Amino acid sequence: MYLTDQQKGDMSEAAVIFYFSSLGCKILKPFSNNLPYDLVIDNDDGTFTRVQVKTGRIKNNSISFPSSRMSGRSGKRLSYAGLIDVYAVYSPDLNKVFIVPIKDTTGTQTTLSLGNGGERPRLLARDYEVSNVPS
Repeated sequence: MYLTDQQKGDMSEAAVIFYFSSLGCKILKPFSNNLPYDLVIDNDDGTFTRVQVKTGRIKNNSISFPSSRMSGRSGKRLSYAGLIDVYAVYSPDLNKVFIVPIKDTTGTQTTLSLGNGGERPRLLARDYEVSNVPS
């Protein structure tokens, strides 16, 4: 079955909501679709975490996801810096959620290695893996 990008995004968001719900988190869903974050988590201490949900794609023993957004006007890629706190990356192939702080992302695309990381500094998926999505 072919899924559109919108359907894949909806599936990822549903998986992330299900994951956070299973932990007992208070999840806030913004009314507007024109915000840089998809969800907000109430941390129960007067603070909130702004979450951008992404679908992770596996290629070359890595999970990659876009860590930038398209500008509607110029068509350029823009940073999420200062607009979100974390990415919640859902990998449908692995049925896992990865929480990646924005400070750890790089450029317009971020890659999480599924291997041992090799010689150069790399982000290792296992360091950001939070759980299998509950069944």
